[in-house]
Amino acid sequence: MSSTNNNVNIEAFEDCVWCNIQTTDEKILVGVCFRSPNSTEVNNLKLRKLFERAVEVTSCDRVLIMGDFNHRELDYNNYMVKADTNSEAYKFFMMTQDLSSST
Repeated sequence: MSSTNNNVNIEAFEDCVWCNIQTTDEKILVGVCFRSPNSTEVNNLKLRKLFERAVEVTSCDRVLIMGDFNHRELDYNNYMVKADTNSEAYKFFMMTQDLSSST
C-alpha cells in the first residue's frame, strides 16, 4: 500500500515528491527530488533541511531519497568533493554522509 506524503516538505523545496510505502514488515518513506544546476543558495538550504527532516522526523522504518542533485563536483564512488569546503557541493556531500551514518 502506498500514499502521498505532503508533510515532509515543510521547507517548500521547489521540486520533490514524497510517498509512504507500507509493506507487510515496514513503512518506507520514498522521496524523489530534483535540484537545478542553477539552484539558489536559499533553495540549496531548503533541500538540506528537507533531507534532515525526512530522516529525523518521520516515523518510517526506512527512508529512500533519490533524484538528480546536479553537483558535478561530487564523486561518491571515491568519497571525494572536487570543490572547497565552503561550496554547496561540499555542504551537500557532508550532509548526506552525516545522515546516512545516523541511521
